Amino acid sequence: HALQTSFDQLTEIIHDMKNNVGIEHAAIRIAGWGQMGYDNYRPIDELPVNKEAGGAEKLAATIQAGKLAGYLIGLFDNYKNLDLDSPGYDPKYIMRDAEGALVIGFSSESGHSQEICPAWGVKLIQHNMEYYKQALDLNMIYLDTIGGLSLTECYDPEHSLTRSQCREQRLAIMKVATGANLVLGAE
Repeated sequence: HALQTSFDQLTEIIHDMKNNVGIEHAAIRIAGWGQMGYDNYRPIDELPVNKEAGGAEKLAATIQAGKLAGYLIGLFDNYKNLDLDSPGYDPKYIMRDAEGALVIGFSSESGHSQEICPAWGVKLIQHNMEYYKQALDLNMIYLDTIGGLSLTECYDPEHSLTRSQCREQRLAIMKVATGANLVLGAE
């Protein structure tokens, strides 16, 4: 465990970029902002904002500093992978393959994850977006792993999806961001 950059330090970096280096345009994605840092507890239990880095008030102040500098600034977020060690983990969120097994995600800082069904991903980002806009007032969001991976079927009888429906649900996740007037970045 190591804190790499606090929100206050990021605010200083933003001021340096604007005032000393003269950078007029930038897009700043803040990763590791969740309560357990980078790639942990996503997306259900990321809140509250990481206290060691400065908490929600300092993160909001950093975002405001970026916006005042004329930059796009927001969160690095993920609605494709649910970490197995996340306190809110529940297999109801997870895609199932044709044999009914839970679909494995990838390994990260937190360890192993499983793949969230995009039908659930829409509900999860809708829930989080309310907080993001109200408490943090960001102007962009970067959704990791949402656009660059293959479309897959979900065979869970509660939220089954064809590949076409998977595409539509992933687009719906992205539309939550654009519907909140955020600039969207996506992998």
